[in-house]
Order: sequence, then C-alpha cells, then structure tokens
Amino acid sequence: MDYIEFSHYKVPVVFTSLSESFGEFSFYPYPEIRIDTGLKAEIQTSTILHEVMEMISEIYGLNLEESQIRTLEVSLMSVFFRNPWFMERLQKGAEKPVCDLGSFTLPDTLPDSPEAL
Repeated sequence: MDYIEFSHYKVPVVFTSLSESFGEFSFYPYPEIRIDTGLKAEIQTSTILHEVMEMISEIYGLNLEESQIRTLEVSLMSVFFRNPWFMERLQKGAEKPVCDLGSFTLPDTLPDSPEAL
C-alpha cells in the first residue's frame, strides 16, 4: 500500500473503484485518500496531488475552494512534467531534512525583540 507522509500523519492512498469522482480525501474516522482505479496513471498522479492539497487545506483550515485546488493541481503538474530537473532537485532535497533541530541553538535575542522577527 502507498502512503503519503505528512506532519505526524501516514495517510494511506487506496486505489479503488469510485463512481462519482476521480478521488477523495476523508479525515474521519481516519485520514485516507482514495483514487479511482479506472483512471490512466498520469491522471491518478494528478488526482493524488489534488487530494493531498485537499488534505492540507482541511488540516490547516485554509478552506480552499475546489476551483482553487484544481488550478493549483494543474499548474503544479505542468511545472513538474515540464521541468524534470526540478523534480530531480526536489527528490534530492527530500533525502535531507529541511531543518535539523540537532544543531539548533537558542537565539541571542529575546523572542519578542525586533531582532527576533
């Protein structure tokens, strides 16, 4: 089974027959992404991205509209497919954490000082 790891969630991506949509994200009773098995592989990939954005919107309370998510989905898929060098860079970047808290040191300024902003 495939999973999307996001924050502290490990969200299963379930490939199943869906009659009314390409895919769907549900948060209750547990987070899950479902993708229609009748779609071509590239449409499934685009739909997974769409549902990941639905998940992020729901978890963070962004309240993105369906049309906004569709626009982001199509735009990002275009960027990814037309720029393979960028995809390679993203994959290489995923090998290392963005922030290594092991080397974190406290700032010299107070948290509410202008220097800390």
